[in-house]
Amino acid sequence: MPAIHTMHPVLVRIGYFGPRILMVLSLIVSMSHKMVIIGIILGSSINYIINSTLKKIIKEPRPSRTYHYVSSDLTEKKRSASELGTQSYGMPSGHSQNVWFYTSFMYFTFRNMYITLLFMGVAIITSIQRVAYLNHTSKQVVVGCVIGILIGYTMTKIMAKLVPYIKNTAIFHTFDARKVYW
Repeated sequence: MPAIHTMHPVLVRIGYFGPRILMVLSLIVSMSHKMVIIGIILGSSINYIINSTLKKIIKEPRPSRTYHYVSSDLTEKKRSASELGTQSYGMPSGHSQNVWFYTSFMYFTFRNMYITLLFMGVAIITSIQRVAYLNHTSKQVVVGCVIGILIGYTMTKIMAKLVPYIKNTAIFHTFDARKVYW
C-alpha cells in the first residue's frame, strides 16, 4: 500500500473534491439538455441513498482510524474516523461510487471521447487518492466503482425510456429530443 504522502498536493485535492468537480462539470456539459440534468440530479440522489444504505448494512470499517481530508481552505487535515458517524464505515467508497457514477452516466449519455477521458482522469485520481490516504481499502474503492458504473448505466436507460413521456409536458415544451444522445 502506498505511503500517505506520495501524491502531489494538486492530485490530492482533485481526488478529495472529485465528486464535486464531476457533478459541476456534468451540469455544465449538460446545460442545454434538461432531461440529462434531471438524470444527473435524480441519479446522484439515488446513488447517495444506495451508498449510505450499503454502509449501514455492511458496516465494514475504514482501513485507518484516522480520516484524511482537505478542508475548505484547501489544507490537508486529519480527524478520528469515529467522528464520522455512519461515514466511519468504508464499504463501499462513496467518493469512488460518485465519480464513477458521473463518469459512466456522461459516457452512456454523450459518448464523447473528450468528456469521457476528462471524467475518467478525475475518477482514477479520486480512486487512487482514497486508497493512498488510507481512507479506503482497494476492495472498498473497487466495489464503489462497480456500483457507481451500474447506477450510471441504469440511469441512462431509465431516462431514455422517460424522454418520450416527459418531453411533451408543459415544463418541457421547448425540449428537443434530438439533442439527447440516448
